[in-house]
Amino acid sequence: MEILAGLVLGMTGSLHCAGMCGPIALALSGQDKDKMKFIFKRILYNSGRLTTYLLLGAIFGLLGDRIKMSGLQQTVSILTGTIIIAGLFISHDPFSLMIKNRYLGRLYFRFKTLFGYYLGKNSGAAFFLTGILNGFLPCGLVYLALSGALLSGNLVSGILFMLLFGLGTFPLMMSVSLLGRRINFEILKVRKLIPVFTIILAILFILRGLNLGIPYISPKLSETVKANEGIICN
Repeated sequence: MEILAGLVLGMTGSLHCAGMCGPIALALSGQDKDKMKFIFKRILYNSGRLTTYLLLGAIFGLLGDRIKMSGLQQTVSILTGTIIIAGLFISHDPFSLMIKNRYLGRLYFRFKTLFGYYLGKNSGAAFFLTGILNGFLPCGLVYLALSGALLSGNLVSGILFMLLFGLGTFPLMMSVSLLGRRINFEILKVRKLIPVFTIILAILFILRGLNLGIPYISPKLSETVKANEGIICN
């Protein structure tokens, strides 16, 4: 999966982000008279989200590197695409089922309490920490981005994928946190098209795993490995 797909996913999916996380951005405390402080705190909030994405990108990039070394990259790519498509047709919310677990439910309750605590504060640090916690909230779009980071195959690519994903969501999410209810949320109805884009991306994952020899879409794995070896040798 090309790293630039992270940027496209972020820009396209930001409509989904604004619809799901927009209420959080609107709930941010503080009516600073100083406009620069008001803007800076919103930048800190969105930078917090981006920081979490970079951390997750590093983790999944490293995991992808191990998968690549084990020779299972094609299998994982096909399996990931299949799971993504299947997930769109599952009627039950896996997250709601997960938090019914006694231990996971307690962990989620503590997370929710901490999130609410920082959300009500008006300091720059609180805004940044709120953004960091926001990045860990369950989100199908983030899971999709992490799939791309996983299949990128190494630490640096995983970080770059999630960096571009985060930057793609930045403009609209920043606008929501700054302009609030002055934004016409009717445009967010376009997010209904997200499942279509998700299926397209999942199909690309599957094609990539099939090793069909199609440039950029399903390159021959052997050719990719040789190319990488050549870069390392030089």
